[in-house]
Amino acid sequence: MALLILQFFLALIALALPLRTASVEGDSYKDYPLLAKHFGDHMILQRDRPIPLWGCARPQETISVSAFGHLYKTRASQEGTWEIKLPSQRASIKPEQVTVQSEEKRLALDDILIGDVFLCAGQSNILMARKDTKDCAATKMQSSVPLRIVNIGFGGGAGPYGTAKWTDGRDKAIDNYSAVGTVFAEKLAADIKIPVGIVQCAVGGTAIRDWIDPLRLPEDLAQDRRKMRSTNAYKTYLQGLPSLPARGMIWYQGESDFKQPETYLRLFTIFARDMRCRMGEDTPIFIVQLPALGQSEPYYYDSLMARFREAQTKCQSVGRCYYISTLDVVPPGSDYEPGHWIAPVHLPYKREIGEKLANLALSKIYDIGKTETPQPYQITILKEMVEISISGCGRGLKIHTTASGAADKDNNIVGFTIAGRDRRFHLAKARIVGNDIIVHSDDVPEPAAVRYLWADNAQGSIYTADGLALPPFRTDTWLLTKPYARYGN
Repeated sequence: MALLILQFFLALIALALPLRTASVEGDSYKDYPLLAKHFGDHMILQRDRPIPLWGCARPQETISVSAFGHLYKTRASQEGTWEIKLPSQRASIKPEQVTVQSEEKRLALDDILIGDVFLCAGQSNILMARKDTKDCAATKMQSSVPLRIVNIGFGGGAGPYGTAKWTDGRDKAIDNYSAVGTVFAEKLAADIKIPVGIVQCAVGGTAIRDWIDPLRLPEDLAQDRRKMRSTNAYKTYLQGLPSLPARGMIWYQGESDFKQPETYLRLFTIFARDMRCRMGEDTPIFIVQLPALGQSEPYYYDSLMARFREAQTKCQSVGRCYYISTLDVVPPGSDYEPGHWIAPVHLPYKREIGEKLANLALSKIYDIGKTETPQPYQITILKEMVEISISGCGRGLKIHTTASGAADKDNNIVGFTIAGRDRRFHLAKARIVGNDIIVHSDDVPEPAAVRYLWADNAQGSIYTADGLALPPFRTDTWLLTKPYARYGN
């Protein structure tokens, strides 16, 4: 009777872990590793939170884990999966060993450190390796504080029981990993003085739907389930990753979604909720707003890409989600005049993006520095002029003097358009007055709306005194109109 009761409760536990059991197929467990793939030598575990370990074994097999001076035991489920949660640990650069033993196998993990872990996810731009960039390829990691990275996404072995390897920041192989992620980790580790671990999970060409359990898609988006990639990122990389305690997450994605800006916030909300079930419910998410893309066009056109960037801005409403603007990240020496520069999908300049993300994380998580993305918060129409008040501008606003075409010969800022009730936009003149921007046009005597950098390919020209670019914005809520920018056709 006691055995039957024990088996009943073990079955209940197994039912509570569907993400793990879904990854194990067949009746033989000898070919599956004892531990899931992101556990390995040189790994960094998240400090100050319980540490989950899990893997595969024969059903009902006893598993022993020795870690941090203590021995822990559990029993595998009927489906052949097991989990142990180790007590939380403080940050430490002292190498530790963790051993896991079943009745048939023994695995020893060496050189384990405790620090802060960040998940870097998205599509090809965060997947881009250091060696493929023009501003990271020839540079070595300089941090004296340990930083390490593991790839569990594309190229890292599919599924939770594939193969993955933690790489030290001083190893030459670091050039094969995310440029954005490694630059982020390098700056962060230098400032917080504790080990930083990066878990890279990115797949090129994926839409946000590919990262969501198809069963969680809203009914009105059910038709999109049939459009999802055959190698669904959720099933391949996330379904078997039920728990990954992390200090934060970088999300650099959207190139595959920009033509549907109206649904992105809803999908991101579902995605963020699911990821926080794995990382921790209060885990901050740092979003990379997409940079310039495609052919330069006149600012008075409408733009699908600009509307998608707006959708990314709205993701802040989810809570503990922050974003950086990247329209000022451009190749050095380029000519930015309309019609002359075509921005590629894979801009090979990633250092500035990684550093911006690190500064944002330092501010929001560690209270180091005060990084606030400047944003309009009050719009006032003053007869023929519009006054836009900007928040988060600290010591004030300025024109980016090195930007080609940032201001005309009369020092009017370019990049603004203005429209009346007829909704026809005209190029506008703008000037900075303290923390406000005054916009007007002789062609619009009674203005109703203002837009800034409303284009697929636009370069930021207004910055805070601390060097943060003012992101694109609009004061209207009008529907998309044609003609709109070429890349969005």
